[in-house]
Amino acid sequence: MDGYTLTEKMRKARRRFRFTAVEQALFYELVAICNGEDWGDAFDCSNIELCMALNIQEKTLIKARENLINAKMFYYRSGKSKRSVGSYSFVTPFATTVNNTVVNTVNPTVNPTANRTVNPTANRTDLFKGKTKTKTKTKPPSPPLQGNEGVEDEKSWRNDFDIYKSELREAFKKVSNNQEFIDKQERYHPGLNICLSIEKACVNYWSKEVGWKKKRNSPTNTIDWNATFINALDVKSNQVWLKKDETNGKEDETKLPAFY
Repeated sequence: MDGYTLTEKMRKARRRFRFTAVEQALFYELVAICNGEDWGDAFDCSNIELCMALNIQEKTLIKARENLINAKMFYYRSGKSKRSVGSYSFVTPFATTVNNTVVNTVNPTVNPTANRTVNPTANRTDLFKGKTKTKTKTKPPSPPLQGNEGVEDEKSWRNDFDIYKSELREAFKKVSNNQEFIDKQERYHPGLNICLSIEKACVNYWSKEVGWKKKRNSPTNTIDWNATFINALDVKSNQVWLKKDETNGKEDETKLPAFY
């Protein structure tokens, strides 16, 4: 699975379906996010993140997503609650929920009053004769705490928003003063203001709690900010283009934005 394959899938699908501009933008935004997740079989993304990236209302997002799902452009599984993020996949359908309702297989021709003749005073334990009873295991008492056991976890970016923003600030300063990094990204994005585009992504998303929660959902212990900034340059809503006679260069640290 790669971006080229998914782009071709959209081009072919447009011949059969009249996708709106919003539906196409949503599809390509999900492709970019999947790319940022190293093309995993499935990835998570919240409605608010997509609404912010596409600058649309949630109702518009839901309608566009339903149309794309009906066209089999991707698979989707909603979260268990409004606070839970939904899951997306371009390759693997999500397992459907098993119906726990017991199906009545009794022959309809049988006298419906037959079961009513059972003696209601019968000993209920007789119904389970011949079955092995499950033994309840007694949980052994917990050993006493030793050393630092029971002490709260040390603060890190995962449990402290201020530490997270501090790491973001330092990472942004580092890339803003890395001319080699800027030149390399400019080669792949001609005419794009590299530092200002990354700054926009930080100001509008990564410095907010929604961006923090997105990172907290990842299994990594250390945030790869370079990869995050590189992926941010592919998101259209982050892109800021160079003005006439303007060039990319290292940012003056005193002029860096106070998005933290």
